[in-house]
Amino acid sequence: MPYVVQISILKTKVKRKDQPEKVSPVEKVKANLEKKGLMVQKLKAESSYLLIVRVHDGDLTNIMSFLSDLGVGTHFGIINVYHVAATVPSIVPLDDGEKKDHAAQRLPVEVIYNQIAGGSELSFDYIMNIIVAAVIAAAGLATNNSVTVVASMLVSPLMGPILAFTFASLLKDSQLAAKGIAAEIAGIVTCWLCGCVFGLGFAYFGPFFEWPSAQMADRGTPDGLLVGVVIAVPSGIGVALAVTVSNINSLVGVAISAALLPPIVNSGMCFVYAFIGPLIDEHVQQHVYLTISGYSALLFMVNLVCIYLTALATLKVKQIAPVATRSLRWKDLPSASDRHAARNSMHSHNRIRLTGDVAVQRLFAAHSPTKDQQLDSVLTE
Repeated sequence: MPYVVQISILKTKVKRKDQPEKVSPVEKVKANLEKKGLMVQKLKAESSYLLIVRVHDGDLTNIMSFLSDLGVGTHFGIINVYHVAATVPSIVPLDDGEKKDHAAQRLPVEVIYNQIAGGSELSFDYIMNIIVAAVIAAAGLATNNSVTVVASMLVSPLMGPILAFTFASLLKDSQLAAKGIAAEIAGIVTCWLCGCVFGLGFAYFGPFFEWPSAQMADRGTPDGLLVGVVIAVPSGIGVALAVTVSNINSLVGVAISAALLPPIVNSGMCFVYAFIGPLIDEHVQQHVYLTISGYSALLFMVNLVCIYLTALATLKVKQIAPVATRSLRWKDLPSASDRHAARNSMHSHNRIRLTGDVAVQRLFAAHSPTKDQQLDSVLTE
């Protein structure tokens, strides 16, 4: 799975303190990348340079860290990473003579972050998927159909928010953690209410389907909690490994094994039926369904905690850690006088036109004096 790393650097030159001539940061970056054995293509634009590098997937994380150490993306420049289906000639992994830590091989933190953040959005689609999965799970629980229950796990998006606040715990990202927690709570409440509605609507058919079915009863016993722990621990490890290498097949398998959604739906169904059932059938024992409801809710909580802790430990083994970032804010924009001068000397500060009119790309960037000082210190190392 090859990647293309594109580095955009404005045509600014930084004067070294120990040398009278000025040194362009693009030459510093290009030289360091070539020292690592990479083939670097340099494209000259009207107001910037573009460096294009093809990278093997096993080397992408190391290259991103290397660029960050040089100050690219944090002190100056912009990094864009593209996944390509194929490239000719093929790319071979770098052999820099250093012993590689196979346990730490993964996608860059930035790539993993974008994937996880996208799966933790509290949106209309998220809620609708929860409702669809809950209805499917309720139908499977009510009719004792294990295949239908498994199908609901494939639709359920509850694992995404759990990954979000697990990942945010390591990155100390309060915003991502808040998004994940909000989405998870909304999903749990929606699932439970769907179970209540289904239990109320189909309570009349409870005696016909001989409630509680085996699918309902198995999720409402102390033994079920022990089985849940045994399954949730490897599930947490599996989901963490899958997301760090973007393995979709593993994520699907973990979603089935974790079984997060059915216990919540089962809890809502049994809770409502505990009060409606005795009115329909005098043989229905209220305490039995309240017990199943309570243990089902507890089963979900046990699964959630186990997945969180084991996924957290696995991500630490994969050496997930906060990365240095730079964000462009209004206070970083140049003043009116600076913009007027830039317009006269560099009209396309916010537009890059490749040589030969190959393409036109709009970019917005600004370098404050403090960033230039940081860049100067990087280049003098």
